[in-house]
Amino acid sequence: MITVTSVEAQNRFGQLLDTVQREPVTITRHGRTAAFMVSPQDMQELQAARRKRGTATQAFEAFLRKPMPRSPRRHGR
Repeated sequence: MITVTSVEAQNRFGQLLDTVQREPVTITRHGRTAAFMVSPQDMQELQAARRKRGTATQAFEAFLRKPMPRSPRRHGR
């Protein structure tokens, strides 16, 4: 992943559009990460992963809300 400043990103925007087809680009402002540029394919994969995580989280939370079955008690032991 390459890193460029926001000024560099403005000046090299067309070139960065080509670059993100191969690898994501980090854009910094005042030394801190301000944004990422990714290809449409990478973005679709990220969105799919987020949806999958959301679905798994919902299923897990539903599982946790179900009452636990009681086990039979043993008397005299």
